[in-house]
Amino acid sequence: MRRPIVTFPLELVRLLKVNWDIDWRSQSLGVTTSGASATVFNAFPRWVGTPEFRIPKERLGLWRAIRWQAQGRAGIYRVPMVDPHVSNLRRMPAWVEYSEKGIPFSGGAHFSNGLGFAFEPRLVVAQIAKPGDETLFVEVTSPDYRPNPGQIMSFGDWPFAVLSVADEGGSILRLGVQMQRREIGAGETVKLLGTGLFEVSSDETGRLAYQKDGIARPKLILQEYIQR
Repeated sequence: MRRPIVTFPLELVRLLKVNWDIDWRSQSLGVTTSGASATVFNAFPRWVGTPEFRIPKERLGLWRAIRWQAQGRAGIYRVPMVDPHVSNLRRMPAWVEYSEKGIPFSGGAHFSNGLGFAFEPRLVVAQIAKPGDETLFVEVTSPDYRPNPGQIMSFGDWPFAVLSVADEGGSILRLGVQMQRREIGAGETVKLLGTGLFEVSSDETGRLAYQKDGIARPKLILQEYIQR
């Protein structure tokens, strides 16, 4: 069965709770007679999260259509891993202008559904990076696009964590990174607003429920889809 991939639109990211983390997939083997503990890592690490978000009444139908398109646990969600209190993105003028309806055509028009192109700020990679590298060199041309430690970025829907940020001179930054799992060529771009592919825990995850005010507050229980 071909699993459908659906995109969680940025306009719905009105978060009530953020708790993205890396599941290192470790398993304790207990404590030996000498008092030493033993741990085994027998699976690839993956990102997990249970974001809770607010959907206003004018967007209820959009979210319901997205859930139905995903077909419960069969579907894979492409999710923007927003953390507004860590990244600079929420303070960017472009975020305020484009995060809700997207970037319009040059003449100002949107698609028939009222939305534009996805807002995806990016940085250019200055040197090739291999899977597992703990350093990534990028070019930044605006203070708004400077990453922060603890931020989640991505390449090809593979999220990675920013551990440190250092100036290398000019417009080049040296990022200390974790969970960098793909080769990235010089001149390619990485997303400042990381996206990942996630499975849900059950068919019921994210189901709409709301009262007379028409405001829904669903929660998604997500684990990264890594069998690609």
